[in-house]
Amino acid sequence: MSEQKFSLPQNAIKTLQNINRLQAVEDTGLTGLQTPQGFQQICSTVASVFNAPVAQITLLEELRQCIKISIGFDIKEAPTATSFCAYTISSHDDITIIKDTLENDIFRTNPYVVEPPYVRFYAGCPLVFNGEKVGTLCVYDFQPHETVSEEQQDFLRKLALDAEIAIYGEKLVLN
Repeated sequence: MSEQKFSLPQNAIKTLQNINRLQAVEDTGLTGLQTPQGFQQICSTVASVFNAPVAQITLLEELRQCIKISIGFDIKEAPTATSFCAYTISSHDDITIIKDTLENDIFRTNPYVVEPPYVRFYAGCPLVFNGEKVGTLCVYDFQPHETVSEEQQDFLRKLALDAEIAIYGEKLVLN
């Protein structure tokens, strides 16, 4: 079997490059060290709701994914070129759910799937600031999830809204 190289779909790359979106990311004031209060609790809650070991809140610049908080996986940034979250913010869906990454046509060759940490499940919801998708609240696991309930999806949406409110609150404090 030949090894396929991973690449994001073109619409995800275009979304990452969108000048209005990039300005909104910068306008959050959070691409540095600041992390809004509440992000830790939001991630802990979403990890618990999905019974998953990892939850993160991210901001996506064009080439770099700033991981503002990560529960269960020690990482501060990652390239957007391999980002599940880049796909999430480019999607027209309000939630991206990949129950088994090895069964997903887009992500089965992703380095985070075929190499450590071997991500097998991902769910993410875009975070919006000034009308633009600037990041995600996401959760992932190292084993597939057979089901994702409507209740879990509703929690993800609600917690993403809580994260957006925290971003706006932090922006008010920084000004």
